[in-house]
Amino acid sequence: MHERLRRLSSADLRAAQATTERRIAQLEAGRDLSRTWLVVDMDAFFASVEERDQPSLRLLPVAVGGCVPAGRGESGPRLCTRCTSLTLSAAWA
Repeated sequence: MHERLRRLSSADLRAAQATTERRIAQLEAGRDLSRTWLVVDMDAFFASVEERDQPSLRLLPVAVGGCVPAGRGESGPRLCTRCTSLTLSAAWA
């Protein structure tokens, strides 16, 4: 990859820059700014609540997962054998 980068001419770089700027202009022209989106990652909150309710978890890695199979506590313990995982229903309980 470094070799390919060294072989690029300034004309190649200018062409790539122009292509990028055109694409950005297309994307900006199509943006809908009439709506506001808010994304909140509540996993840390749920983990903090569990640690408050179960102080024995305080020094352990904790994962909270939702509806997708990878988030149901199935992958966390496989990736981190010391991980304590909770389903969202358990965290809400």
